[in-house]
Amino acid sequence: MAASGIQIRNSDKRMEKVGKAYEELISNHEDFFPHKSTFIDCGAGSGLFSLLCISVLKAERVYAYEGYYRNFSLLLDNITENSAFNVTADDHHIMGDTGREWLNVESGVVNSLGIGEKILVETRKLDDLTLPGAGFINIAVPGAAKGIIMGGRRRIGKEQPSMMVEIMSGKEEREVRKIVEELGLAHEFTETIQRLEGAESRILFFSGK
Repeated sequence: MAASGIQIRNSDKRMEKVGKAYEELISNHEDFFPHKSTFIDCGAGSGLFSLLCISVLKAERVYAYEGYYRNFSLLLDNITENSAFNVTADDHHIMGDTGREWLNVESGVVNSLGIGEKILVETRKLDDLTLPGAGFINIAVPGAAKGIIMGGRRRIGKEQPSMMVEIMSGKEEREVRKIVEELGLAHEFTETIQRLEGAESRILFFSGK
């Protein structure tokens, strides 16, 4: 159970650490996040961030996208377990203009060579989603932030949502900041979280107009 009282099941116990990190981000920076708004959660995993949007931020609606079949199944279970029926789950992965994409899965599952699981997922672009205007977009697909944002430039530029973007390198951070700031959003601050096996991710926070 999360500290917020959310009942959550994870595909891998080690993923609980990632979930707790996101819970702390919301707790530490709650004033940054819009309340009673529409959220888009790209790379929703088993759904903790989406559920926190409902329980803590009182989101009107969350659209949760998760292309990894194991996590998507858990996402559906967690929505039901928490009676969070204003979370809409979709089994597409949000990426750029690819249609299909090989996804390296951060699940702890490895083959005989010690290489992590890789699966082919169906993808969609942010700009192709027929959704109401969003007040907040979360992008939690490590290493794919630039492509996701490039596939959502029309929506981001028009709707000016606040955003939380996970990045994996200094190069990616520079690219993402350049694109997002050109779209009219302002970089507010950066946090660091621990992912699996001690790997670090940086979380960029952008505010819309």
